[in-house]
Amino acid sequence: MKVVIENCFHWLGFHLTGTYLDKGYSIIGIDPLDDPKKEFLYDFFGRNSEFIFFDRFDAIRCHPDQEFLIYRFPPASGCMPGKKGKTESVRITDEDFASQPEPDDGGIVIQAPNVIGPWMDQKDFVKKSKKNNIIYVDDFINWVYFQRWRKEGQKWITTRHNDEYRKIIHVTIDREEAVKKVEKHIQSFPSYYEL
Repeated sequence: MKVVIENCFHWLGFHLTGTYLDKGYSIIGIDPLDDPKKEFLYDFFGRNSEFIFFDRFDAIRCHPDQEFLIYRFPPASGCMPGKKGKTESVRITDEDFASQPEPDDGGIVIQAPNVIGPWMDQKDFVKKSKKNNIIYVDDFINWVYFQRWRKEGQKWITTRHNDEYRKIIHVTIDREEAVKKVEKHIQSFPSYYEL
């Protein structure tokens, strides 16, 4: 099965892409290479035969067997998920639902909790690492992967408020360990974080 991941070089999209490639999926990754950090992350997947890269959404063709994972919201125009066949979309956002348009393609929207992990913006890490209700990226991405998305009529899944996410996401790495892992990653890749 092919999975289309928009914003595949945003740090969270990068983790989604890596997880799906590791599980044997073919990935169509979409993201303009418009900054040095994205170019750096591209080198991790660029030679993988199961990774096909496009710099814009309207360059791909819809197929009924594609599953769409779109990080950030709203999606780009062009080949819109959910318009043909069995294609489904899952949109992941870290924005407030109040500012989001209602999905009109049969897909769902997941509001991410306070996720931290390698490759995230260092300023965001400093801000989020001070919060108590954070979750390590591997736990969130594993939940996204194993979740069999929606119940009939469900369009929104929130994992952000209070400790609600702990009821639905299996947390294997506690807050302190998660912060230490990211700090160690920042020390290991200083050239990336200085870009």
